[in-house]
Amino acid sequence: MKKIKNKSIRQLILLIVFLSLFGMILYPIFDLIYYKLIAHSAFVYSIKDHIVEPILYGVILGLVSWTVNRKQKN
Repeated sequence: MKKIKNKSIRQLILLIVFLSLFGMILYPIFDLIYYKLIAHSAFVYSIKDHIVEPILYGVILGLVSWTVNRKQKN
């Protein structure tokens, strides 16, 4: 298996995918815990809040992290 270079586009894509999946898994779990234990209200799963937002945050966070890492390596 080839090593992934630190400044490559492949690393950027993997970082975005990892952050988006991580967000789509953890955000609904923490949201459920908040609604059940703290707010004492019903938890409603929505596509916009629990799928689209983590993908957008994953893209933004991945780009920022990759750009900062790329500038630090130069």
